[in-house]
Amino acid sequence: MRYKEVVKKISVPAENKIKQKQYIENGRLPVIDQGSKLIGGYSDDEEKIVKCNLPVIVFGDHTKCVKYVNFPFCAGADGIKVLKPNDDCSEKYLYYLTKYVALKIKDHGYARHYQYVEKEEVYIPSLNEQARIVSRIEELFSELDKGVETLQIIKEQLAVYRQAVLKRAFEGKFTEQWRSEHPEIENSFQTLLDSILSDGHKEKYESEKNIKLSKLPNLWKWIRIGDISNGPEYGTSKKSEKEGKIPVIRMGNLQKGIIDWEDLVYTSDDDEIIKYQLKAGDVLFNRTNSPELVGKTSIYRGEREAVFAGYLIRINQADFIDSEYLTYYMNSFTAKQYGNNVKTDGVNQSNINGEKLCSYPFPLCSVEEQKQVVYELESRLTVCDNIDKMVDTTLAQAEAMRQSILKKAFEGGLN
Repeated sequence: MRYKEVVKKISVPAENKIKQKQYIENGRLPVIDQGSKLIGGYSDDEEKIVKCNLPVIVFGDHTKCVKYVNFPFCAGADGIKVLKPNDDCSEKYLYYLTKYVALKIKDHGYARHYQYVEKEEVYIPSLNEQARIVSRIEELFSELDKGVETLQIIKEQLAVYRQAVLKRAFEGKFTEQWRSEHPEIENSFQTLLDSILSDGHKEKYESEKNIKLSKLPNLWKWIRIGDISNGPEYGTSKKSEKEGKIPVIRMGNLQKGIIDWEDLVYTSDDDEIIKYQLKAGDVLFNRTNSPELVGKTSIYRGEREAVFAGYLIRINQADFIDSEYLTYYMNSFTAKQYGNNVKTDGVNQSNINGEKLCSYPFPLCSVEEQKQVVYELESRLTVCDNIDKMVDTTLAQAEAMRQSILKKAFEGGLN
């Protein structure tokens, strides 16, 4: 039989659906939408509870996310189907069957997918056999979940370690001995500082947002990003194309301090290319996005010709600032904390403009020591990055195994 013959759809009146901008952070009622998380947000409006006998299956029409919901909930505004099985099918069996069908059908991007799901041919065994299949799936998934949980803990620990390393690096801890072995940098640093102060900058950074800054060693000073920039620059606002002369780097291409060259768009406009073309060593700052992503920063190393998009800012650091040093610092806890305090919050996204970026605190040291800090960081973080990649590979394998289990379960291959 076809999938649509197994289910009945629960109607949710349009006026009862809650738009994402109406979600609250904490509330009595969870809002179930088509996002990857089980709960998208909360509401206190009890009149908008979905009227149905629980449990139900919620299918994300655009995302293909499938959720098993056994508690009272409100519906997100768009893109979900609330489903109940007929009498010949159990809720848990329908849940895993729907996940299998969602994997089986072709991904149509942000188009609606339920129209394809409901046409799929499915097999509905006896209720006893359904219970056996569900039990076996959950047994195998439980084993996978334990492994995934351990891997997620490792990733969290790596993130904590990374920030601890960055903190010590930008407090001058890793270069203490190096400084003692290179007394000549005192003149180099003082010349650099005098040059900055001669341009009318303050001798000492004073935080406008009550950020507690670490105590720096001698031959280091807190200054502002504006003191080391020739003027931040916004990227091109012209619409990009799927094909063209050279790539346009967007916010999604800034990943872990480097440029990710996947999922590219392009431009062929010669004027735009001349004006916004990147040069090796340019540091790009993501000025707007969701609160957790605004402020991420990556370095362009000249891998291939490219320009940058309008949601990014080219910091245009002076030649006495090492690009790697700046990139590492902008992804440190201190910089993130400051960004969280100066960002402007809007509906589901935040913004940090060029003026606020220039107000960021920056730990200045000599060019020679900046390079040594980068060396000390990379010697530690390379190991961290390698472990992180191994964890990501294993997590991907776990997800592939989960899909394989579903495939076997509904194609008669699960013992």
